[in-house]
Amino acid sequence: MIAPPQGGRDEVTSALDHALRQAIEPDVEITSPAGEPLPDVRYVHRRAGSRHVFFLANTSDCGAQAVISLETTGAVEEWNPETGERAPAEGVEPADGRLRISRDFAPYGSTIYVVDTGRSAQVTPRRRVTRKELIVLPDEWSFRTEEPNAVVLDEWVFHPKTHSAGTDYTYAASFDCDFVPDSLFLMLDDVEYRSSLMGGMDLTVQVNGQVWHKPEFGCYLDRGFKTLDIAGAVGPGRNRIEIVIKHSAWSGQPHALNAPPALLGDFACDVGSRRLSEPAASVPSGSWTEFGYPFFSGTGVYTQSFDLPERAGAGRLIVSVDSPSDSAEIIVNGASAGVRVWPPWEADVTDLLETGSNELAIKVTNSMQNFLEATPRPSGLMGRVRLLVED
Repeated sequence: MIAPPQGGRDEVTSALDHALRQAIEPDVEITSPAGEPLPDVRYVHRRAGSRHVFFLANTSDCGAQAVISLETTGAVEEWNPETGERAPAEGVEPADGRLRISRDFAPYGSTIYVVDTGRSAQVTPRRRVTRKELIVLPDEWSFRTEEPNAVVLDEWVFHPKTHSAGTDYTYAASFDCDFVPDSLFLMLDDVEYRSSLMGGMDLTVQVNGQVWHKPEFGCYLDRGFKTLDIAGAVGPGRNRIEIVIKHSAWSGQPHALNAPPALLGDFACDVGSRRLSEPAASVPSGSWTEFGYPFFSGTGVYTQSFDLPERAGAGRLIVSVDSPSDSAEIIVNGASAGVRVWPPWEADVTDLLETGSNELAIKVTNSMQNFLEATPRPSGLMGRVRLLVED
């Protein structure tokens, strides 16, 4: 029996924890090197025959130095949950019938330990890693996008006109071009042709007087995002778009535009005026929303070349990227070194680099919020890129 403790919630929680630990030996204990609990580092324990599998994850945006005590003993392997690589675990020490493992966790970092109870436990010292900065890459990158840029046209004049056969709904908008791209599409969200015996949807698009009646649409990303190639009708200066939907009096509920149309293509645009301009060929680090891509969702490719000097040591070479938004792929001389969707934003590139000239590409992919919600959420290569030596 546990005597009811006196005091507030903290006292009750502490007394219950103490009582449970006296009655039940925990399968895993996670503390700091000073012995303080680390509640942000959590675990899942499963057993498969003679092997115990422990998945551990740091749920905090801060790094953590952890001491992990496991109830079982045996040979320990560490499995990398990102790459699948397996290696004998470091920092392992049998103590008092348990295994004690020392490990540092990156923010939101995770790992898997597999303990084989059929094999003897080994003392494996922790390898001390030191890093130094070899190169800080210049903050000027060749830049392109893998998907078309987007600008939402959210200011439209609506004019309904009723007549004996039904109602015509006319939507009109204008946009300005300082630069006319070779590829330019009008995108309509969820426009469908519904027809029946008594009537249906009749849609016409006009751009600067060029008319498409019941056009043959393509699509972008989703079948609901209908696209129409209007590049041949667009010119420098002011351009006018009219979308006319003729609604038959016999066809039930009116068909209307469900969302503001957008333009897709190879251009840059101003977030305020929505004016189209020539895309920049090179950019510094920082949000691409400031470089003419406020509503772009997709992958931006940052590329530059650099020279690697001859090295006397045999340390590993690491490319480290400061805070991409939202994920990054690191590519060296045309070969991918890895995709990172959480920190640390880095990859081992030792086997991909050559003495002399090398080409580095960072592919940054953001969320769909910019495109779907027309929100200029900060995106792209937000900081500097460094080449580190790890010994």
